[in-house]
Amino acid sequence: MLLILLTLLLITFAGWPGQPNQGAWLARLLLGLTLSPVLRYVDVVFGFAVRLRLSQWAGFLLRSAGVPVAIDGNILVLYGQEMAVDPACMGLRMTSLTLLLAVFWLLAYERRQVRSLPLGWVLAYGSVAFGLTVLSNLIRIVLLVLFGLGPDHPLHELVGLACMVIYAWLPLWALARWVIGRYGVQWQPTVASGGFHRALLWRSGFVIASLTLFSFAFVRPVRQLYFVGKRAGYERTKTLFGFVQYSRPGELIYVKPLPDWYSAEHSPVFCWKGQGYTLRRIREVVVAGQPMYVGELRKGQQRLQTAWWFSNGLHRSIGQVDIRTRMLCGEPGFALINVTVAEVSALPAAVKAWR
Repeated sequence: MLLILLTLLLITFAGWPGQPNQGAWLARLLLGLTLSPVLRYVDVVFGFAVRLRLSQWAGFLLRSAGVPVAIDGNILVLYGQEMAVDPACMGLRMTSLTLLLAVFWLLAYERRQVRSLPLGWVLAYGSVAFGLTVLSNLIRIVLLVLFGLGPDHPLHELVGLACMVIYAWLPLWALARWVIGRYGVQWQPTVASGGFHRALLWRSGFVIASLTLFSFAFVRPVRQLYFVGKRAGYERTKTLFGFVQYSRPGELIYVKPLPDWYSAEHSPVFCWKGQGYTLRRIREVVVAGQPMYVGELRKGQQRLQTAWWFSNGLHRSIGQVDIRTRMLCGEPGFALINVTVAEVSALPAAVKAWR
């Protein structure tokens, strides 16, 4: 968060003196956020849910075209060949590069045409840039599944790059040139002290308001964290980062409290990788009326079944926005509950026993 605040400060005062262009100022802010850890944070917190949606959308498009594809969570199966929509399929690096190019083209054409794009059009352009990034990733997944181009295929990366160029980079380049020529307002950069001082005052006010908002959101009394004591039949062990492990024959359960509403959770999508496991066949299911995520952990010939959800003792959910909004509004802190068993048939019973 400190890096985000520093980026905010740098971008706020990065304009040249006397530039009466709020659109360019916002474009610089978007540029700074693109280069900051914001995208990485968004990918860690929301990337998993987005990948599941992309899998569903890709499967829907293929089925609508008459292609007999089966959808199993983040796995698309066509003619017996499986294609997993993994983190790489979200294209975080390509997404960052696309947004970076989009803002660069916007600023370049503003300088070239000496025009100022109104604030609303900058926001609209940024929304289109993000939408085209998602669209190009979706088309990429559809083509890879349709032609069976797995990660080891030499055309796998080439198809992804071609989709990004055709469906995102070229349209954004043309859109930046057109929208500035059509809706840009002519301006002349001057160093009029009055205008510069007004702009400086306005930007200073923005920074102060932003810092106040961040202080209100982040510097607050620690909420009651989710706590589970000893439970009959389970062996309780404290681990790193304040996590607690519960175990009994055939079952392993981790309780991982979230320190605050903005904290990224230690999701099984990432944590089990440290022990050499690969998480596959991730899907959303309902057990005993409760939605949860379920996946298969693989390590060599070993197969484990794992499920996880969030709980604060009063409310259970798998929605990131839901739990973080509740914590921000003062509800007790949530924890990620991760239940792992050896057999598929044992998972529902293990979940019900824990609840």
